[in-house]
Amino acid sequence: MDLVKNHFCFNLLIKTLILKRFIMVLRQYTRVQVTYHDSAESCWIIINEKIYDVTPYIQQHPGGGELLLEYGGHDATSSFSNKPHSLEAMRDLSVLLCGVLID
Repeated sequence: MDLVKNHFCFNLLIKTLILKRFIMVLRQYTRVQVTYHDSAESCWIIINEKIYDVTPYIQQHPGGGELLLEYGGHDATSSFSNKPHSLEAMRDLSVLLCGVLID
């Protein structure tokens, strides 16, 4: 069990380091720029200072696309944090990462 736990922790550390490196090359956006992406044609949300283009996920969201559209162009950190999300959902979200917030 300890070997599995250590392997998991090591993989998590490596993924975190890769993500940190990846974030350094991501585009940077202001909150004002994000507000322009508030429709079904272009829906961006902010979660923990990271910006996600959730447009392709609107139809697939288990809670309904309306929920994503409600937060389109805005910070959804508190709503996202207050709801349980599966590991699969977290993986899906990581693919949708398109930038970081700079203000």
